[in-house]
Amino acid sequence: MKYRFVIILLSILILSSCEFANNSYQPDLDKWEKYKWILNKKLRNNINSGYTEYKKDASFNFIRYNESNQLVIWELKNHNYVSIDSIQFYENKNLINFVFHPGITFNAKGFLQTSVRNNSDLNIDLHLNLDSDSKIYEYINKDKVKGIIGKVSQMSLSDETGYHQVLFDFPIRSYNVATLFFKRDDSFFILILFPDDGLVKDKLKDLNLPELNE
Repeated sequence: MKYRFVIILLSILILSSCEFANNSYQPDLDKWEKYKWILNKKLRNNINSGYTEYKKDASFNFIRYNESNQLVIWELKNHNYVSIDSIQFYENKNLINFVFHPGITFNAKGFLQTSVRNNSDLNIDLHLNLDSDSKIYEYINKDKVKGIIGKVSQMSLSDETGYHQVLFDFPIRSYNVATLFFKRDDSFFILILFPDDGLVKDKLKDLNLPELNE
């Protein structure tokens, strides 16, 4: 009986470890390279650095190219059910009390700190919320791409109830940012482009996204 109990306990611990590994982001220095396709071919050799945080069904990638342009590519696999048309954008939201524990912060010492709650699920009714120090300049509303161009200090992703699951924070200064949402195959993508010179609209041509022209 004693040995049987030990076996059962070990089995539970192994299953829990596997579940934790599947649902927890892990760092990687090379996986971002499979996302170079998001840039036009002439720019793919001008990537200066990159890194990835990944788990079983998601990959958060940061790329810096042409020395002064930053791009986040966040792929959420098996999220094809997310409706692009239902994404809503809001300004002047209070994000000061955002609590993500338990969770993880990507790029904790970088330009864009991204905090994600554990077991967060970006569902069908997705909201992008900007704080009072941010401003939307322009909406992007194509058939297959939706997004905004604006000045961002902080922004969050929440569900229709206002439950915040992800916080994007520029701790040093605000950036002119393009935030785009689109789908490919069974994946849902979130792109965040923020160049140092602030000319973010001009940098949209750097992206290999024919959906922007449809």
